[in-house]
Amino acid sequence: MQCHIPKSCAFVAAGVLLTASLAVAGQTPAATTLTFDRAVRVPGVTLPAGTYVFKRVGADHDQRTVQIYQANPRRLVATLMAVPTVRDGGGADVVFGDTPKGGLPVLRAWYERGTQNGYSFIYGSAELARLRKAPAVLATD
Repeated sequence: MQCHIPKSCAFVAAGVLLTASLAVAGQTPAATTLTFDRAVRVPGVTLPAGTYVFKRVGADHDQRTVQIYQANPRRLVATLMAVPTVRDGGGADVVFGDTPKGGLPVLRAWYERGTQNGYSFIYGSAELARLRKAPAVLATD
């Protein structure tokens, strides 16, 4: 039995498969733009009030690195280690920890917008102790 598929159809089919596989392979990591009306703390860095882009590094949810960029002008301000987490339901894109009176809000986790995937930031015990005691101090460039 002979197959009667014109060569042009075979090339089109091959092109569609190649394009689909390149699209999957080229998926970019999720990014979320967040605006804070006051300074917030992430591990090792105080983010002054402003707009930031949170982006995970790598295409898999299991990646444990998050980068934070100042939105305008776009500038990398932090590269952080994080533990992947999944939220139970809907909710805010960020979760703050307990903030001592007069202290900076401490960002505990960031969730990718529109998904249940999130990343809990890793704070050292010495940094957490300092944050609990320290008054709010804004970072300056």
